[in-house]
Amino acid sequence: MLLNGLQNREIGYRSNVVKSLFSYEKFKALKISDRSFDKTFSAAVNCVDIDNIESRYLLAGFSNGGIAIFDTHIPRSKRVIQPVAVIDSSTSGGHKVSVDCIQWYPHDTGLFMTLAADQILKVWDANEMLQMNLSFLQMFIHLIIQQGQRSIL
Repeated sequence: MLLNGLQNREIGYRSNVVKSLFSYEKFKALKISDRSFDKTFSAAVNCVDIDNIESRYLLAGFSNGGIAIFDTHIPRSKRVIQPVAVIDSSTSGGHKVSVDCIQWYPHDTGLFMTLAADQILKVWDANEMLQMNLSFLQMFIHLIIQQGQRSIL
């Protein structure tokens, strides 16, 4: 049926039937995941980043200042992905306001950066879940971009 639709399209025949056939084929090809992430915080997820070394660990920044790390390589039998580490606003060094940007250091999954609405950029040790560096910024910044060995704010 799809082949007939393609042939009709090639000869210039346009119809909603052909269009709906393509849509149906795309729909059948979708693979919907049956997994979900644990609702670690009762706040909105503002930003996420997955590490580019193993494509395994997902960072999530929340509107209440929370941070979570999820290991996406879990057994298929588990339906809900639990966080392997959590930092909330009550944790020492945790953000008190919305985390607007979160990003792994591109060359080492042991470091990541967060930027919050309070203009504070923090560098974290992912293995210890401790803050490494504290920088006060004099302007509003909403994105961290890294190129090579430098970070551009």
